[in-house]
Amino acid sequence: MIIAIGITTVPNYGRVLRGSMIAVRKREFMQASEAFGASSLYVLTRHALPNVLPPLIVVSSLGIATAILVEATLSFLGLGVPPPTATWGSIINDGKQYLDIAPWISSLAGVAIVIAVLGFSLLVTDYATSSTRGCTSDGHITRPTRPGSREVR
Repeated sequence: MIIAIGITTVPNYGRVLRGSMIAVRKREFMQASEAFGASSLYVLTRHALPNVLPPLIVVSSLGIATAILVEATLSFLGLGVPPPTATWGSIINDGKQYLDIAPWISSLAGVAIVIAVLGFSLLVTDYATSSTRGCTSDGHITRPTRPGSREVR
């Protein structure tokens, strides 16, 4: 099940990686390092990779949250992992018949799904805001300045 979900999301990573690489290749520091004669491996590892990783981290964290929801939905519908294996979706499905006498069976599994998905989403939001904090719109890092001093770029 996880392999099937992973295979279907591979094009998303490829699309983000390609778009990020196209954007990074056009930046001045990439052109400058190539003009100074840096090797392709050096340019890739020192300049391109650090600038391409943040979007990939965001997409992968959101992909994990989506995979949790997809797996739980398919297991709830009976299309997931075979019954001896417990998954959140199958626990919710099995707890449907006991909602009158033991509502916590389905409720706790549902709360676990919500916490896991919300946790990954908040992790992405925190990472995305912290990785762009201190950057101008053209990608330059700004340093905090003291009152009365000039900003250094």
